[in-house]
Amino acid sequence: MTSDVQAAAADEAAAAPDTTNPVLLGVPCAVLGVLALGLFLLGYAPTGSAGAVVPIFIGLGIGLFVAARWAIAGGAGPVAAIFGLFGGFFFSFCLVYVGYVHNWYGTNPPGTDSATAGAALTDTFSVFALCWIVVTTVLVLACLRLPMAVFLVLLFSDLVFVFVFLAFVTGTFGDIGALRVLAGISCMLAALAGLYVFFAALTGALGARPLSLGRPPRA
Repeated sequence: MTSDVQAAAADEAAAAPDTTNPVLLGVPCAVLGVLALGLFLLGYAPTGSAGAVVPIFIGLGIGLFVAARWAIAGGAGPVAAIFGLFGGFFFSFCLVYVGYVHNWYGTNPPGTDSATAGAALTDTFSVFALCWIVVTTVLVLACLRLPMAVFLVLLFSDLVFVFVFLAFVTGTFGDIGALRVLAGISCMLAALAGLYVFFAALTGALGARPLSLGRPPRA
C-alpha cells in the first residue's frame, strides 16, 4: 500500500509542470539584448547611438546573473555557465564601449588625429570580438548535445562575433557593409530561436503540453 502511494506521488511529481526553470528569466533577458544589438547592427539606429544599448545591457546583464544564480541553486551548472557568459558579454561590452568613449583606458591621448583614433577603435573592438569568438566557439562545440533550438541560439550568437570581427578588420563596420548586415541577421536568427525556447519553457511551466526543442546535433 505504501509503495503504491509513493509510486503515485512520484508519477504526479513527474507530470507536474516545471515552474522553477531559470530559462524563464535567462532566455528572455538574452533575447532582448540580442534584439537590441541586432537592430543596431542592421542600421536601425545611427552608428553614434550605440551608447543607447548600454543601460539596456546593464539591466539585462543583472537579470542574466540572477538566472545564473538560480540555475546554480538548482544544480544546473551548464545552464548557469551559458547565462553567466551572456551576462558577462553585456557587462563587458558596456565597460569597453563607455570606457573607450570617455577614454578611461588611454586609447586616445590628447591630440590624437582622426586616423589614429580610427585605428584605435578598430583594434579595441576587433580584439574584444576575437576574444569572445574563442569563448563562444568552445561553448558551441561543447553544447552539441543540447536540443537543436538551444544550440541554434548559441551558434548564431557565435556567428555574430565572427562577422563583427571581420567587419572591423576589413574596415567596413562603419559603412554597414555586408559583414555587419550578416552579423545583424545572425542576431535576429539567434533571437528567433531564443524566443521559441522561451515560449516552450513558459507554456510548459503553465501546464501546457511540452513543445519539442528538436534533437541534439550530436547524440
